[in-house]
Amino acid sequence: MKNKHFFFFFLFLFLIQGTDACAPREHVRFQKYTTEAMHTALTAGQPTIVYFSTAWCPTCYKLKQETFTDPQVIQALSNYQKFKVDLSYVHQPDIIAIANQYEIRSVPAVVLIGPGGRNPMRIRGFIVADEFLKVLKQVEQ
Repeated sequence: MKNKHFFFFFLFLFLIQGTDACAPREHVRFQKYTTEAMHTALTAGQPTIVYFSTAWCPTCYKLKQETFTDPQVIQALSNYQKFKVDLSYVHQPDIIAIANQYEIRSVPAVVLIGPGGRNPMRIRGFIVADEFLKVLKQVEQ
């Protein structure tokens, strides 16, 4: 009987939080990396981000859920070309070539390239939104 009361109590707490707790959050939307799209972005002088992750990486998931859902990060990246490379398929020659090109040795990793290909920077591991925004400012100078 006591367990039943706990169940209903926690159900009540969950329900009073409203639908926001279950609603999907807005996040940075990445497109699949292709050499052609990357070349086009760099040739056009657009700032670019390349996000390297895997499906099984908990730190990648944390970066996606915390940093890439921050409204300020979403806004700051609005004029960037945004690419994602899924290293879950690291046995494929084209994926190996991309990882080697950007010297990626672990995930998550983010490569930021400023307008016109200037100020490339690499972030390894998790980074909180505020620190990510500071790095973006350095890239954009």
